[in-house]
Amino acid sequence: MEKEFKDNNQFKSVFEQKNTFGNPLFYIRLGENEIDPVSAVKGVQDILGVAFNKDRLDSLMPQLQNILELGENPRLVLDFINYGNEQLVFRALLGDGESTKKLAVLVNQPRRQFGLGKLEFDNLSRLSKIDPESVVLPLLYYENGNQELIVTQYVDDARCVYGGYKKWGMFDPRPEYHFEEFAPEVSEQLQVSMIALLVHYYDHENNLGIAKTHLSGDDFIISQDWNSQDPNTLLSNMKLISARECIHMPFAQYLDLLRLEFTQGTHYKDKNVIEENILINCKSEMPLSSDVIERGIELGKKI
Repeated sequence: MEKEFKDNNQFKSVFEQKNTFGNPLFYIRLGENEIDPVSAVKGVQDILGVAFNKDRLDSLMPQLQNILELGENPRLVLDFINYGNEQLVFRALLGDGESTKKLAVLVNQPRRQFGLGKLEFDNLSRLSKIDPESVVLPLLYYENGNQELIVTQYVDDARCVYGGYKKWGMFDPRPEYHFEEFAPEVSEQLQVSMIALLVHYYDHENNLGIAKTHLSGDDFIISQDWNSQDPNTLLSNMKLISARECIHMPFAQYLDLLRLEFTQGTHYKDKNVIEENILINCKSEMPLSSDVIERGIELGKKI
């Protein structure tokens, strides 16, 4: 069910109604010192209410009306569609009929330190200048002093890459949200493609490489245009959707770190990750083979 919002108070109902992905309360990721998920949810409600309040000049609405060329007082529909370890994902529909614009709205999970949303927005903005085709395009950033959100382009019914359950696959929202395991040849090409995009988005001008990746579940999506019968079409239908941090080092050193770290399975709760002995591969769940990593590096150089 989708809900149209006409005033700030109605944003509360997005947490009470049946959304595409259910109640966000069940998907809240709290920080170590937080014990109250209800208060955390209220923080999410509050920033959505302020950011999309049509009556506030400091909201995002005037900018969105300008960017999207919307008319006065556009209809707004908000739907909770997914979640990650770092963000809750909402879909915003603005306008009516065929002129309706779709956007993704990414709100920080409570476990995420304030300020990292802005850092990610800046990173994605810089990466989109390297190549806008294979990275989700960030549009606007908003904060209210306690919470942050990012508005980006929306990819229709995107399929989320996941490497849990000791197998690689994707969560597909069509026809209903479900997990599909990849065949071995697709799984291998997926891993190659993800490494390739990390290499492709190395910023040679500033000597910056993408760091703190979560290959399993948070960093990549696949569009519905992907031909599941042809693994080689994966790369052209993949998008990088996260860039938490970047690391400053020469390109050769960055490649060596890819080779070293991705041969081990990791999770952001691991001691080595928490103590920052792991810099890039912070959540892959499963190790990648050296052959896959090398193929990904070579493919990334050619994109």
